[in-house]
Amino acid sequence: MKKNLQMFAVSLMLVSAAFAQTRRQRNVAIFVHEGVELLDFGGPGEVFASTPGFNVYTVAPSADALTSQRFLKVMPAYTIYNCPKPDIIVLPGGATSIPAANADVINWVRESAAHTEIILSVCTGALLLSKAGLLDGKQATTWYGFIDRLQEATPKAKILRNTRFVDNGQIITTAGISAGIDGALRVVTKLLGTEAARATAKYMEYDKWDPSAGLIIDNEFTVALKKDGVEAALKAYQTAYAGNGSMPKFYEGDMLNLGLEQLEKGQVEAAIKLFELNIKAYPLSHASHKALGEAYSRIGKKDWALKSYQNFLAVNQGDLEVVDKIGLPEAMKFFGQLKDEKRLSERAINLLGYQLLSANRNQEAINVLKLNVAAFPQSGNVYDSLGEAYLKAGEKQKAVENYNKALELDPANSNAAALLKKLTEKS
Repeated sequence: MKKNLQMFAVSLMLVSAAFAQTRRQRNVAIFVHEGVELLDFGGPGEVFASTPGFNVYTVAPSADALTSQRFLKVMPAYTIYNCPKPDIIVLPGGATSIPAANADVINWVRESAAHTEIILSVCTGALLLSKAGLLDGKQATTWYGFIDRLQEATPKAKILRNTRFVDNGQIITTAGISAGIDGALRVVTKLLGTEAARATAKYMEYDKWDPSAGLIIDNEFTVALKKDGVEAALKAYQTAYAGNGSMPKFYEGDMLNLGLEQLEKGQVEAAIKLFELNIKAYPLSHASHKALGEAYSRIGKKDWALKSYQNFLAVNQGDLEVVDKIGLPEAMKFFGQLKDEKRLSERAINLLGYQLLSANRNQEAINVLKLNVAAFPQSGNVYDSLGEAYLKAGEKQKAVENYNKALELDPANSNAAALLKKLTEKS
């Protein structure tokens, strides 16, 4: 246990500087082309646009409008020559033979593979990966009517039937059309964890989602973790890399999920090691800080749990569950420190206030939202929210005062104007 605490202390030093930043949004480039299948790009686009942490845009071979499904005109936001550097690329299917014959498109896909985290193909979009040589030596899938043709075009790959998606690590392929939603949810799971993906699936009312419907090919490190256990895998890794400072290659969400599996099995020490490793690789992984706090709580390490929860709140402040774990008074003290250090998030604290209001904890909501007013005195939105809290608490005069202030700072605030009018008419 002493060794665990030392590792955790090191991880805290590593993340302290990172908390001054916010988690960067990942760029998701959805490639569109003439004849692109609508749901092939619309499904993954919905997943990424509905999940916090992703900046989604379309990119095409040219700036010209194109037609999807023979009826929908699409105007791409960027071309492959001027788009923001993508972290994730989505390659939909449809009339894929058109972009597959474009050497610039294939070069863009091939060259992007050097720096993207993930490339996701949907349906016949796998042909672009094949042309770029990115499926060689891998297993893949595609639309059922294209399997034989893709296999013929890619003799060095194994194309699978009856498989919703195949995750090779950086390269993920999916079956036809609606399977692109499953592939995109797999990407969210891989990067942010299962709970984040479940939240998105719930929002989309995609109740048929089965995370196990595809084939996930683990990398060497993850295989060792599952086969030999955490201690042996870490020891083997440290021996192999002889302290050169590099990290094992894994994705944040996958490592988080492995840790949560260990925690569920009661293997708390192993879970702690995995969460610590994830935090070292991904300092802004708020879900890992939250899970680490839970793990330390289970073994009675209250001070370490508190620090983990504080680290969580430093990057994700609008979470009532964690606030309640450490107690609102303690959380308010910590939020006060973040305010003084100009690291408080207006949006997150506002969300926390509304969560308290929804739970009918009106006075606590007022206290939280008053902190937001102190931190962001020039924001009309914070006064609007505080006015709403006072209104729900029955303090109409204070509600009027805050709605007036909200309108003074933002005359276009229609919510404050409407409620203020209703309140003043009644009085």
